[in-house]
Order: sequence, then structure tokens, then C-alpha cells
Amino acid sequence: MSSLARSERPVRLLTDAPADLPPPVAHLGPHDTPFVRFFDKLDVQLLQVDILAGLWVVRARFEPGLTLPRHRHTGEVLALTYSGAWLYLEHPD
Repeated sequence: MSSLARSERPVRLLTDAPADLPPPVAHLGPHDTPFVRFFDKLDVQLLQVDILAGLWVVRARFEPGLTLPRHRHTGEVLALTYSGAWLYLEHPD
């Protein structure tokens, strides 16, 4: 029996992985996924998702005149505005 503790034993790596496995990481550029009509005057493009972590990264296009209904987010939200302007009806200042 080896004197090395289980956590100190060298890890054996699989070097001949089957060819039909998907790559562990893939890069999709902004033109590789489509915008999808979410509802009237709002299109979204899914950029990244991690279901287990509850992470969704989307790019949204809002047409002029869109008013979103009151809604809630269950996680953190970061929004960047590239052009135009928007406001919350609840906080018009």
C-alpha cells in the first residue's frame, strides 16, 4: 500500500478521448447566434447561459416606444446602453 494519501496521489488523465465528444469550451461570436423576437418590439440574443449558476447573458434590442411591464429579476442584472435612452416608469427622474 502506498504511503501517499488519496488526495496526494497523481491524477491519471485520459489522453485518448472519444472523437464524438463536444469540445469542452466553444467560442460563439455575436453573429453566430440569432436575435429572437421575445415579444412585440423586443428582440433578444442569447450569448451565454449557465443553468446551474442561474446565469443568463443576453443582448437585447428595444424598438422605440417599447414599454416593459412591471417585472422582477431573481438575480443580478447588468445593463449597458449602446444608443438611445430608457427609464423606469416608477422612477422618472
